[in-house]
Amino acid sequence: MKPMATSLKSSMSLRSTTQRSKPFQLFLSLLLLSFFQSQAIAQPKPSSQPEDAILFREGEVLFSKGETEKALWRFKRLMTEYPNSPLTNEAKFRMGVCYTQLKRPSDAIRFLTDLFSGFLSPARMFQVFTLLGDNYVELKDFLSALQWYGKGLLLSGQPHDRLKEKVRTIIDHLAPEEEIHRVESLYRGAYAGGYAKLRLARIARGRGNEALAKRMVSELEAEYKGMDFVSQARELM
Repeated sequence: MKPMATSLKSSMSLRSTTQRSKPFQLFLSLLLLSFFQSQAIAQPKPSSQPEDAILFREGEVLFSKGETEKALWRFKRLMTEYPNSPLTNEAKFRMGVCYTQLKRPSDAIRFLTDLFSGFLSPARMFQVFTLLGDNYVELKDFLSALQWYGKGLLLSGQPHDRLKEKVRTIIDHLAPEEEIHRVESLYRGAYAGGYAKLRLARIARGRGNEALAKRMVSELEAEYKGMDFVSQARELM
């Protein structure tokens, strides 16, 4: 009878141990589950935006704050690290704007002219023409500046008033007189050529050469109908 009693006692002891271990196993399982959940929460969530878009946005924010150098670095990094990004042309344009603000005209011209290799909307093309003109003014290359401003004036549906003012400012400050004649000849039929002729008419009138001034005004009225400076030419006489 002793072996049976011993076996029964052993069986009861094992069952008791197993029953006591169940709460511990449940506790251990819950502890492990809590650990893994905390680890999952601690992991950084992937950004919903690609890296090139983040760089572009950072550049725009920095530029709006006036931190042009830092903005330029963001756009430059986007172009270097993500050359096939759909934001490349936009980054290139903004680099041209940044270089313009930083008074680095040669760099600005290089990036802006490179934009012509792709598609540009009329509005963006107008902006590029204007910026190119501004950078050539910075280089004191006034004839090239007039050329780019003139291209901008040929685009319909764009705000031309400010561009015309830029053209007039250049011609009003041109010297010597031979330079004005050169502009009148190079850009004959265009806004710059007509305004240069008006200035030559004023110079002739100031010297008392009424006949020459009158002839130039007559040419202006015939060649540049509809231009805003024609009324000034008539008042001159």
